[in-house]
Amino acid sequence: MAYALRFGSPFERHLACGAVQRYPIGCIRIVGKSVPAGRRYSTAALDPLEDPIKVPSFRLIPREERFFDLFVEEAANVLDGARQLETMLRTYDNPDKAAKRIREIESKGDEISREIGRRLEQSFVTPFDREEIFALIGGLDDILDLVEQIADIFVLYSISSPTKTSVRQASIVVNCCEQIHLALANLRGFKDLDRYLHEIYRLEADGDKLARQAIAGLFEDGLKTIDVLKWKDIYSLLEDTVDKCEDVAQLIERIVVKHA
Repeated sequence: MAYALRFGSPFERHLACGAVQRYPIGCIRIVGKSVPAGRRYSTAALDPLEDPIKVPSFRLIPREERFFDLFVEEAANVLDGARQLETMLRTYDNPDKAAKRIREIESKGDEISREIGRRLEQSFVTPFDREEIFALIGGLDDILDLVEQIADIFVLYSISSPTKTSVRQASIVVNCCEQIHLALANLRGFKDLDRYLHEIYRLEADGDKLARQAIAGLFEDGLKTIDVLKWKDIYSLLEDTVDKCEDVAQLIERIVVKHA
């Protein structure tokens, strides 16, 4: 489309402000008037006070900071679920109510994950690779799913009281989730996260050792077969939760190395 314009003209400055709308070939639209291409016009017609042109305002590049806020929000929700599980096992006065509360927390986590997914679909630029974001929110969701499953199993298996080992394992899960929350709260700069990640690795090693000892002890305590099976499931699920925390820590470490 040809424009009868000169550099430095009032119209050109007006165009730089986004106040010109393009129309079919041969015409341009200036403050409410169609002008054939090549025709000269008076710059007085460009006064925005007489007939201002409204141009929609939008952002081509989203605020990346909101993704980081959502990561922290989801990690805080996971931590809330882990703490609820630990409290449930320590008190064990109303496991049904505690399990219900954890299910509510898990549903909230699903909502946060969907919000992150919607923002990914609408965003041109993301803080790091989309595949890494999907893996991160998927890992956090997996942790919370396991926490919910553990709480439900205590109810479904009609466990009369938790063992000291299961309480210790739940405490390890909480400590891991605390470190994940701290790591994600400091992820924006992609640096100085080693202390959080290394602590998770240390906790996972302790949890793995504790789970092996607990499962081995089941076959030495003279328990009924059904009780052995129940507690083997519980110990294994708690250890799986700690392992999933380690997976998330390893993913965060890869993200940091790649984008630092």
